[in-house]
Amino acid sequence: MLCSNTLIIWQLDRALLFYMKINTLMVRQSVIDREQNSFGFELLYQNTISNKSVLFNDDDTTAQTILNHYSGLAGDAPLTQNRQPVFIKTSLQFLANNSIPEIFFSTVIADISAASFNESCDLSKIESDFKKGLKICIDEFDLSNCPKELIALSSFLKININSYNEEKLTSLLKQLNTDIYHGNIILKNIEKTEQFQQGVKLGFHYFQGTFLEKPSMVENKALPHNSQTSLTLMAELYDEKTTPAKLERILSSDVILTTRLLKLINSAAFGFPQKVESIKKSIMLVGLNNLRQWVSLIILSKQSHKSDELMRWNLTRAAFCKNLATTLEIVDPEKAFLTGLLSMIDAYLDWPLDKSLKALPISDDIKEALLYGKGGLGDVLSSVRQYESADWVNLEHQSLAESVWGEMYLEAISWADETLSILIKPD
Repeated sequence: MLCSNTLIIWQLDRALLFYMKINTLMVRQSVIDREQNSFGFELLYQNTISNKSVLFNDDDTTAQTILNHYSGLAGDAPLTQNRQPVFIKTSLQFLANNSIPEIFFSTVIADISAASFNESCDLSKIESDFKKGLKICIDEFDLSNCPKELIALSSFLKININSYNEEKLTSLLKQLNTDIYHGNIILKNIEKTEQFQQGVKLGFHYFQGTFLEKPSMVENKALPHNSQTSLTLMAELYDEKTTPAKLERILSSDVILTTRLLKLINSAAFGFPQKVESIKKSIMLVGLNNLRQWVSLIILSKQSHKSDELMRWNLTRAAFCKNLATTLEIVDPEKAFLTGLLSMIDAYLDWPLDKSLKALPISDDIKEALLYGKGGLGDVLSSVRQYESADWVNLEHQSLAESVWGEMYLEAISWADETLSILIKPD
């Protein structure tokens, strides 16, 4: 094994060879803090060959490659720079067998089920690794059946919000915050913004769930002014009567939008040999339709009350939709990208999806895909959503090999991480 100061981060193609070798599907899901900033990712994977962990069996360098991509670490960044932890599901027995190399202790959080504990489990080896820096998370935590010695070795506890009402959650936290536990507590399976806010109020440290994708709506609430401005600008963008000259005037009137657009177009994502210094030249080089998508990204990213993690998820979905459409050759990839991008517009605007889409002059096939899941675009979006939720059993288009899905998803998250870093940099 290479030591930490000489470890080389392999390129993406090595990761894809790893996919082809073991037929594994993987997806990452965000773990966020109380301010909705990213703390790390949970890595869910499906191994069709064995029940053992696919990351640490024989090739530690391959494991490092996978972890680099799924933790959002840039390919040319030092090993310890900007590293976010990755929660990986495993078992107590796996940990007891000393299967996670020490070099990963700063990267990996072993996510175990309390139900996997039994009297035959030898915690001595796990305790030794815990003292060396291995972090353990107990998933589906239940105080009534989790041994105290295992709780003492844990840095994180995950509590399923669906297993408790507010009164029981309050009681459980009160018990844990006495002398039982002093680590971090994660509330998972959150589906509504109100549940997240409740978790923050109760004192949870970290959160998981689909609530980021959901709008925070109050009945009969008016559309906020900044959201109305964003929707109006996007409507201008997609108006078929909008000419390049009119679009140039619209964009040039917004200094912040213009600055961000030019910064994005001059990034490595486009790779133009000469610096682009005007909106007019941007339209000429990128094309009107492509520019609409990039401007839409910037408009959505300007919703200051929303988490960067919503944008990361949205960018990944849009890119994944485009990659899948390109592979299947059943719909226009650019339309698929826009469908994925607009699938979360209600979460940005805190406004119902049907009302948001009604204000946008986009094609009927995109609207029908978003509202009713119809057509080829609807199939693509449905498949991507199934992959995101690790619903691989019911995944559409099963004719695609696991390695193809893995390649498309890795490309999507790599592109999303790079693009997000450009969008959120200070102007």
